[in-house]
Amino acid sequence: MTGSSLREQNKPYKKYSSWEKLGYNTNYILYRVILKRPPDNWGYSHYLDLLNKGMTEKEIFEEFLKSPEYNKIKSEITGK
Repeated sequence: MTGSSLREQNKPYKKYSSWEKLGYNTNYILYRVILKRPPDNWGYSHYLDLLNKGMTEKEIFEEFLKSPEYNKIKSEITGK
């Protein structure tokens, strides 16, 4: 997924931070910061849909922290 297509998909969800002014929404930022990778199409669309349905950014953040992918990354970093 390219930056321009991420910007296009950001249209329905309109809460802006300084990162979002550059064209990246919460989903993109969480993928890059927490999962250390760009979002895949399915996951990006899934979380964007949840935001548009009223899930808060905090709830999305908590979902990322509960994910098996994040827990694997965390265990690699901490050794636990």
